[in-house]
Amino acid sequence: MKNAKKLMMGLALVMGLSALGQPATAATVKMNYKLSLEVLIDARKVTFPDQKPINKNGSVMVPVRFVSDNLGGKLSLQGKDITIVKGDRTVKLTIGASTATVNGKQLKLGQPASAVNGRTMVPLRFISEGLGVKVEWDSLNQFVWIGRKDVPKIGDVVKAQDIKPFLKYFKGKQGELAILDTYLDPYEKVTILKERDFPIIINEITFYRMDKAIHPTKGEEFVRISTSRNGLMGMPIYLLQLKEVTKIRSEYRVAREDNKGVRVEYSGIISNLDYHLQGIKNYEDLRLKEIEYVGFQEDSETAVLVENYLK
Repeated sequence: MKNAKKLMMGLALVMGLSALGQPATAATVKMNYKLSLEVLIDARKVTFPDQKPINKNGSVMVPVRFVSDNLGGKLSLQGKDITIVKGDRTVKLTIGASTATVNGKQLKLGQPASAVNGRTMVPLRFISEGLGVKVEWDSLNQFVWIGRKDVPKIGDVVKAQDIKPFLKYFKGKQGELAILDTYLDPYEKVTILKERDFPIIINEITFYRMDKAIHPTKGEEFVRISTSRNGLMGMPIYLLQLKEVTKIRSEYRVAREDNKGVRVEYSGIISNLDYHLQGIKNYEDLRLKEIEYVGFQEDSETAVLVENYLK
């Protein structure tokens, strides 16, 4: 226990040193990244098997079959004419037309229905609201929220596993730190998340998504994590590779983004602390594609690892 406390104090020192000189103001470094556009119904991602949603001049366009498959609308196609009926609501569009009707009332479209890669694409917001379904656009996460926004807790989505088979990933002094819970006791369980599991709530904090980002001038890789966190300190993460020491990373504070209750934190893949603390001479050669799991250093009932889908 004494060794664990020393390790935790060491981690706090490392995190504090890494944050020196990083102001508690708006982001001064704008990261480069490209987020996938995601459509969520009742806070769960929708899978599109072929044609993905697209953002066309500010309008999110989805395959017309999405409407009948996910919004409960009865779809009728006749040539270029599209009719969608749900309860007492009827939406009518024509491919290429700049106007459409809802219950006979003519309205202007931000973007007309169109054909893309053999699929008929329709404006999602217009269709959803025309059918009486609430829609909300989240620009920071590139999410289209449809219906309820009740994000589930981690235990309701993914079943925790025995951590023993994963202990081989927790090596070195920082591995000893990563495996400890808030009370400095070793975790007995681990929860493995995949990309499809986001958004998800961990310890009352919503984790919206995890993505890859690139530093605008250095070209270095970063992990971009979007959450509802609101504390001053960022969340450390750790990088796991088989047969390699665990590598803990602090937030790159000058790139933090805050907007309407959503926070984006960035953690670098490369850190010279790997050399100074762990003696890794070729620390600059590390690449995101080599990482097998990204761990969240969050107060949780289990260790939380994300299967690296950013390769």
